[in-house]
Amino acid sequence: LQPPEQLGPAERGQLAAEIDGETAGFVAALPNLNEAIADLGGKLAPFGWAKLLWRLKVARVKSIRVPLMGVKRKFASTHRGQVLPFQLIDAAATQARALGYEWCEMSWILEDNVAMRNICERAGARVYKTYRIYQKALV
Repeated sequence: LQPPEQLGPAERGQLAAEIDGETAGFVAALPNLNEAIADLGGKLAPFGWAKLLWRLKVARVKSIRVPLMGVKRKFASTHRGQVLPFQLIDAAATQARALGYEWCEMSWILEDNVAMRNICERAGARVYKTYRIYQKALV
């Protein structure tokens, strides 16, 4: 397992970790576009594109989103694999702070995904938004 400072970014915001030379986990952190488009009313034309680009390049959003993070099943039950999510979160947070971001949204984690929720809470995150998925037969 590589220490967090040696986790190499494939590109800014993407980190991958290896165990014994094999990719074991990854995290992808992106600027939070939801923050940048919040007041555009779902319309990018005619001036929405300019506002969006200005907010991303000049004004800068204050937060990042982590839409993807994972550890291969092969490693998830091992001690090193259980520590890996914390190292990935720490490395992503360190990189985000260095780029000037203030907070992170670990988004779209299902309520019944207890393992991921525990990881986030132990890393210092708190639930601030809840989305629900409902199902109904159409016929």
